[in-house]
Formats: sequence, structure tokens, C-alpha cells
Amino acid sequence: MVATQRGVPIFTLTCSFALPEPGQPTREFPIPTLPSGKPMPCPEECEPTELRLDRVLAERPDTPPKLRQYAERVAAERRQSSIEVRNTDPADLGWLGASRGKTNPE
Repeated sequence: MVATQRGVPIFTLTCSFALPEPGQPTREFPIPTLPSGKPMPCPEECEPTELRLDRVLAERPDTPPKLRQYAERVAAERRQSSIEVRNTDPADLGWLGASRGKTNPE
């Protein structure tokens, strides 16, 4: 299989399928756990990054303006991406609340 873009090959796939032979070793990695020790949730249970950013910003109206602009820009870029990123750890966006309670020296 060859994928082309504007008539130029950009990707070639060669694959082979065979039935497993008896006695061949198989490898299976264990499902990872979150830092909290809880099992990793299924992808369907995880919230897309852009939705999580939107929700966290809505819950924190006191977010500093520059941090809010950055988070909104990240969410907008995630919406434009063809790759969906989902957050498995609810504390993953802790950086968004890291500046809470701190005063601006300016």
C-alpha cells in the first residue's frame, strides 16, 4: 500500500499476516496505574483535554488573565488537531491552579 499526497508517495506500508505457531511466546504488558495507585481508566471514561481546560477555566473565574489566555489558546489548538488527547489523571491540569493565591509582584 502506498499513500500519496499530490502525486508524491509519502508513506509505504508492507505487512504480513500469519496464524500464530504453537509454542511461540506471547507478551502482554500490564495495564499501568495512575500516580494515585488507581487503575488506568478506559479512554471513553477520560475527558478530552480541551473540554477539561474549558471546565477548569469555568470553575476558576479568578485565573490570572495571562494564564487564562494561554489555557484558552491550548484548548483552541487541541480542537483544531486531528489527534484527540484525553487526560487520564484528574490532577493533570494542576499547573492551571498552581498560581492561585499568589499575588502579582507588578
